[in-house]
Amino acid sequence: MSPKEINYLLRYYAMKEGLEQINYTNFADDLYTARFMLANSRTMDTNLEIIESVLLEACQKISQDGETVTLTELKNIMRDSKQLILTPFQIAMLLGFSKPNRDAQVKFKPFAKVCQEKIEA
Repeated sequence: MSPKEINYLLRYYAMKEGLEQINYTNFADDLYTARFMLANSRTMDTNLEIIESVLLEACQKISQDGETVTLTELKNIMRDSKQLILTPFQIAMLLGFSKPNRDAQVKFKPFAKVCQEKIEA
């Protein structure tokens, strides 16, 4: 998790419980909910509105057939992008929508569109 995500989670938990100090006894139970809310919010400062165009451009450069890239290549593109600055959690969440085939190939055009839709939701 990034420092920003940790800070958000701690503040979320403290506010939810109405606490000035955090009691970690129940923290684990609320962690999943808070992380899900964080992932679905726009509180992570990144250039996510350009995700579709960045993914399409990067995938087109390395695609052998002009339609697909491997799941590993896609993960590396998202991780190494200087334009998007995605956290590991964001990458994992978005890769969950990738729908790879048996050979771990992902059709990158539909994937990029889904990523843009999820970000704008």
